[in-house]
Amino acid sequence: MRIDFIADIGSLWSFIAWHGLLRALADYPNMFEIKPSFIQTSSPFFPPSAADKARFLRDRTEPLLAESGLSVPFDDLPDWNGDMFPASALIEKAFKAGQQKGVDFLTDVFDAFFLRARDIGDIDVLTEIADRRGTDADYMTEFSDQPFRAPEQNALPPLRALPCLVFDRKTTLFGANSVACLKSMLDLTVRLNGERDFNRPEMKG
Repeated sequence: MRIDFIADIGSLWSFIAWHGLLRALADYPNMFEIKPSFIQTSSPFFPPSAADKARFLRDRTEPLLAESGLSVPFDDLPDWNGDMFPASALIEKAFKAGQQKGVDFLTDVFDAFFLRARDIGDIDVLTEIADRRGTDADYMTEFSDQPFRAPEQNALPPLRALPCLVFDRKTTLFGANSVACLKSMLDLTVRLNGERDFNRPEMKG
């Protein structure tokens, strides 16, 4: 079964949703394949930098962060300017190398910024992650000479409902939700998938 994870790497909500999903999936080993997609959002209601956006949401996200045992050093987050293309390319390459490698890479990128306050727009930081996870670090050098693309060059202004989780192309869940909610969605997906398999001609007597 498949889970599409559509997210903004610089979004605190996406970071929380990712860790919640991993916790929920622990009860469903090897049952789901994650397919990530990354979109950069834009809104006049939020400050431009990822760090400022996170600080803006501090009070609203505290309960979900506490539930997942996450401690974000809000005051120390770097003024990452929001060009997420190199990080997205790194994660995409990792998922092509294998599901677990992709999961590890995405977790490392999220955690580097939101837990360790490192600038994931910095090629050196991404190369360090690549080295640690056994990916050819030379792959990242192709981005080092590219001009920075400001957030407004990457953003899709009408799209503000991230993260988005699509469960086996049947049901969709928006935002960062509790682990209990995510487990309920996984249960529903397993049940719907079982019913679909039962109704296949080869499954009928």
